Amino acid sequence: MTREFNVVIERDGDGVYVASVPALPGCHTQAKSLEELDARIAEAIGLWLEDAANEPPALHFVEVRKVTVRLDPAARADGQAPGGRIGRARLPCRPRSRQPSSPTSL
Repeated sequence: MTREFNVVIERDGDGVYVASVPALPGCHTQAKSLEELDARIAEAIGLWLEDAANEPPALHFVEVRKVTVRLDPAARADGQAPGGRIGRARLPCRPRSRQPSSPTSL
């Protein structure tokens, strides 16, 4: 039996290729060449599928998008997580701590 998976390949700042399989959580690897990366990701997929507890979800590839976000340097200096904006929504990198609400009078 054969299966086909979409693999996302990126290159880091040191020139190392990094591959991940979006349909298989935690399935990723890295290598110095694309040829080596192909062999390693095929092995990683095989090992992921060998685990009887793993059942790939039924996902259908739509597309890959590149999203540009503006980082707020002031927020980083204050220890806040950087985030991007899509419309009016803020996408934090980590959950914000909740501040206790003060009582209000009507």
